[in-house]
Amino acid sequence: MNKIIAVDHTLFKQTFEVQKKAHAPISGFQVGAVIDTPHGRFEGINVECRDIRHTLHSEELAVGLMATALGGEYAVKRRA
Repeated sequence: MNKIIAVDHTLFKQTFEVQKKAHAPISGFQVGAVIDTPHGRFEGINVECRDIRHTLHSEELAVGLMATALGGEYAVKRRA
């Protein structure tokens, strides 16, 4: 069964703006993530390091910022 899902394109546009801030000198792939909650919007970007073990991913940063700011009590409205 195919479902039609309504997409809020404003969140995707915000994600494209956020990804411009990413630091990706190695791969050249700038990645951004946005999480929208009732308590605010949280952004994350990828931050590459020469040693891949120290590279930070946009989704990790966005979730970490959200959890830190909201003390572990949060509800996600939208994400991109």
